[in-house]
This record gives sequence, C-alpha cells and structure tokens, in this order.
Amino acid sequence: MWMNDFFSKLNRSLIFIILIILAFGLVYSLYLGDNLRYIDEQDYYEIAENLSSQFHYALDQETTAFRPPGYPILLSVFLFIGADIFHLRMLNFIFLSLTLILLFEMLKTAYSQRAAIISAFLVIGYPVLLYTASTLYPQIFGSFLFILFLFLLIRETTSNIQYLTLGIIYAILVLTIPIFLLLLPIIVIWMISSKKQIKVQYLLIFCITLSALIGSWTLRNYLVFDRFILLSSNAGINLLLGNSEKTQAHLGTLTDISKYLKESNNMSEVEKNAYYTSEAIHFMLINPLKTTKLYVEKFVHYFNYTNRLNTVSEKSKMRDLVMLFTYGTLLFLFCTRLFLFPWYPVSRFEMLLLLLYFGSGLAYAIFFTRIRFRLPFDFLLISMVAIFLENIILFLQNYKKTRLQ
Repeated sequence: MWMNDFFSKLNRSLIFIILIILAFGLVYSLYLGDNLRYIDEQDYYEIAENLSSQFHYALDQETTAFRPPGYPILLSVFLFIGADIFHLRMLNFIFLSLTLILLFEMLKTAYSQRAAIISAFLVIGYPVLLYTASTLYPQIFGSFLFILFLFLLIRETTSNIQYLTLGIIYAILVLTIPIFLLLLPIIVIWMISSKKQIKVQYLLIFCITLSALIGSWTLRNYLVFDRFILLSSNAGINLLLGNSEKTQAHLGTLTDISKYLKESNNMSEVEKNAYYTSEAIHFMLINPLKTTKLYVEKFVHYFNYTNRLNTVSEKSKMRDLVMLFTYGTLLFLFCTRLFLFPWYPVSRFEMLLLLLYFGSGLAYAIFFTRIRFRLPFDFLLISMVAIFLENIILFLQNYKKTRLQ
C-alpha cells in the first residue's frame, strides 16, 4: 500500500532531522555566545573548568560535592583539549542527535520501523529538547545514557559483557542525574521478570559494577569531607525546597526557605546538607497530612507544561504556549492510550516505559518537580505515543482491507 511505501522511504528523514538539529544547534550556539543564563549552568561550568585546569573538583574555590560528578567530568574532558562554551553547547546537540538515533533503533527493534520514524518526527516537534540542548545542563547527556541503557537492556541476547556494560552506563547515569538511583528497583524487577533467561551471575555483574562505580565517588566524598555523601550535597536543600512550611507544588526553587538559609549561614557545605535534610524530615514527620497533600500536588505538577523560573529573562508566554501545544498533544495521546487499556493491553516493553515514566514523577515528587527534570523521561512518552500512532495506522489499514473484502 502507498502508506507502507511512504514509511519505507523515510529512513532518510532521520538523517534530515539530525541535520536540522545540528544546524539549529550551530546557529543558536553562535547566537548565545559565552552567555550562561542559569546559575546551575555556571556551577557545572566552573567545576569543569577547575577539573580541567587544576584537577580539583571545586566550586567557589572550595572542594565540593554539591553537584553530581558525571556531567562536570564530561565537560572537563573537552575543556582540557581546548573546547569553549560554544563547543560544549554543540556537544549537547550531538548527544541529542545520538539520542534520537538510539530511540529510532530501540523502537525499530522493540516494535516497528514505522513507530521509530514517527518517534523521530515527534522529537523534532518537541522544541523544548532543542532549547535544553543549548544549556549546559545534564539532561541531554542523561537522556543519551538513559536511551542507550534501554536499547541494550531490551536486546534478546544476554552475556556477561552486556550486563557489565549496562552496569557501567547506569552508574554514569546515576552519577549524572541521581534520581535514577530511585528507579533502580523498576529496572531490576523488569530484568528478573523478563522473558529472557537472566542468570544470577548477570544480575550480580550488573549490581557489582554499578555499586563499585557509585561507591568510588561516595568513598571520595567520605575521604574528603569525613561524612557519608552518597552522590551530592544538594540533596538536603532540594528536599527542603519540596518539604517546608512555605512549600507549594508549583514554586520549586522559588520556595521561601530564607529562615533556614539564615540559620545555616556559617555552616560548611556538608553541614548545610545535613541541616536541611534534618529540617525537611522533621517537617514531614510533624505534618504527615500536609506532606502527603504536597506530594500528590508535586506529582501532578510534574506533568505541567510551565514552570515558574528564578531567571526572569528566560520567562516567555510564547514558550509556554509552545509547550502547552506540544507537550499537551503528547500527553493527550498518551492519556487516550491509557484509556484504551481494557481493550488494548500494553506490551511488556510499553509497561517498562510506563513504569519508568510514572516512577520518575513519584521519585521527583519527594523533592520538587519541574519540566527540565522530566525531559529525559519525555523520550519514553514520545516512544509510547509513537507506538500508539503506529497501532492506529495498523487499525485503519486493517479496517480498510476488511471493507474492501
């Protein structure tokens, strides 16, 4: 049929979309120049600069664990060989292109080539990914690692090397975006319940590799600070921002925690982390109903199309409208797919994507939620919508055949 012929010729469209991404990245990166618009960007860049020039993981000239190490280490490698901010931005656009290729191959392997092609068009039609690639944030690099991990995970063959590689990739992912540590149970349960015959040794290789790499960073923190810091020392303030007297689900970093900041003014980074964590836990324990209500509200807010930003210059009604249309469309199609669940059950692959997508919202709601945190998981949303649209096309084709017969 003409529709099959149309999609069979669209492999070249993937290349075309990648060229669009890279061309946009080139022009937009040149336009932005050396301007780092967000505080987080400035932190990542400063740590990377200190690593590349002094081999010192430091922020404000002080040894730090405030930011997880995965992304700053990546940036430092390129800074060491002479890259500047323009090159680092382009690196993000390259990782976005690689993520798209992996997503395409993953869907082609797990479902069909047509679903893979649809996903490519959905990615280019979701401009927040392009905007995020222009920032020195870890979300695009994290997306690449995440989709690479899933692509290797769903392969039919199993081997020691495969699970060693999976352990390495997931460890780097956790060291880049720590929330993925909370999603590990979903990954392990899916491994165990998979149709593939998973040997105990494979799970051991995965877990030992993961623990060794994460543990090496935790050991570094203990040796440097004489305190247990699993991944980063900003967990405390993030927990407090999401669980304090003046917390509201939509505020995020705009939450007023000034009284805690004043109280901790003379504390060290590690002492602040412990203090913020203690105060947040204390609030949750004495306010269980409010904490539960906040948790539900933060989870719902995870699926919002807009956030309130600290950086006033980056606020834009037009940007919000674009997000409302693009993310709103994806979410509508996704909800339609869920509504049809009784008549159209999800596959094992879709169930994995579904659990990870909702699981990420449940994990982030412990702290606070915002669009940027969700972006690596929006590739899962795009995948599920692509599969749904593919099934609609198949249904229409079969319906047309039936009518002709």
